[in-house]
Amino acid sequence: MRQCVKLGFVFFAALAASLQAETLMPEGFVINGIDGVAVKSETSNEDWSFVTSVELTYMKTVLAKDTLLPILPSNGRGQIQSIAQDKAKIPVRIWGILTQYRKKNYLFPIQVLPLTVSAPTPVESKPLPSADATKTDPNADPNTDEVMPAELLAILRSQQRVDLAQLSEVVATQETTAVAYERESSLIGKAGYITLGETKQFIPDAFGRKIEKTSFILLPCLTLENTEERLSRGLGRYRYTISGIMTPCQGKNYLLLYRAVRTYSNHNFTP
Repeated sequence: MRQCVKLGFVFFAALAASLQAETLMPEGFVINGIDGVAVKSETSNEDWSFVTSVELTYMKTVLAKDTLLPILPSNGRGQIQSIAQDKAKIPVRIWGILTQYRKKNYLFPIQVLPLTVSAPTPVESKPLPSADATKTDPNADPNTDEVMPAELLAILRSQQRVDLAQLSEVVATQETTAVAYERESSLIGKAGYITLGETKQFIPDAFGRKIEKTSFILLPCLTLENTEERLSRGLGRYRYTISGIMTPCQGKNYLLLYRAVRTYSNHNFTP
């Protein structure tokens, strides 16, 4: 009996440790104007990550500040590359959503703004007047004295702000060089095949009718992970009806799935 209790304690301790080590935000968690730093990968000029400057919380789940979130290929990543130019690290404010794939979070940015950090203004710390000093001068106005510590004033005056000059320069560059990025669009109720391999893709199909040969590279998300598990248990090629967000990036089409439903064949429709 004592041995069973000991084994049970070890099991639950290991389970608690694993849950604590795998802090994941849920699929679809919204990043709403969070400040941080976009960092370019040391091994690839196309790979970027976002380092948060604040904690992200959802119910009892807390993602610590300075967490590194890989940025998915998207129009938002293209915005970061335009802002950064030859820099490997830039302060930005990001709106987007988090995805979850194989126990890891990824960031799908929708809007990115460059930030500028103003230098803190030196503030001379003045001691507050004592009660005796106030009593000696009956005409003294207590509202004219500084009651906020100088250190806090310095922090407030050095907050990050949107760099409007740099933003205007980026927009002007895109217009003059014809590299303005296309926006995301929705793909709803589209039938086709999901292929797994080194590159996971969705290939639209119109049941034998001629359509433009187009394929979409699938981005890491929980819907893709669940679909992969179902396909791994199958024995053939199956058609799916999908919905998601299509985003272009550097000449390629990417697709962020949020729904994938198996489409069953009927009579002469091939599986």
